[in-house]
Amino acid sequence: IRVPRGNQGRQGAQGVQGAAAAGVNGKILQVKQTAFTSNSTYSISGSTQYNILSVSITPSSTSSKILILVDVKGDCGGSYNGVSYKLKRGSTDIYIADSSGSAGRASFGGFDRGSDGYQQNSFVSNYLDSPSSTSAITYSVAVFDANADGGTFYFNRNRNTNTSGNDSNSASSITVMEVSA
Repeated sequence: IRVPRGNQGRQGAQGVQGAAAAGVNGKILQVKQTAFTSNSTYSISGSTQYNILSVSITPSSTSSKILILVDVKGDCGGSYNGVSYKLKRGSTDIYIADSSGSAGRASFGGFDRGSDGYQQNSFVSNYLDSPSSTSAITYSVAVFDANADGGTFYFNRNRNTNTSGNDSNSASSITVMEVSA
């Protein structure tokens, strides 16, 4: 049996390698990342916030979007049983929950410390921001006291001393990607 062939279409024009084709949206134009591989301890109470991760990017167009990827690890100590995180553009909270009663407003989080002290929690989040800017922008993750009861946050580690075989250290990161509109 012979199957008839149709006419083959012509191949389209080739663009410059690495350059975005005209009219193509959603191309990743640049990527920036900060990885934090050591550990830190923060005493947190009330409305105190600590920026634990940050990265800067300068968009090439006001129509570009910025895809933010966050990976945070840690533990809580003392009576402290919860921390939350705010994603920030400069000093402005972005990707933040609506108000609801007396609950704190956060982007993500809610560590609940384990009873044995050898556990770390990991939170991964992403958000597509539209900054409408071609100036340098710093994105950061701030940790704060979710329950307003004070305590200690152990960033990239559990709350024990990191000297026994049950302890571990981790790494956290924030990555931003400029996406063409």
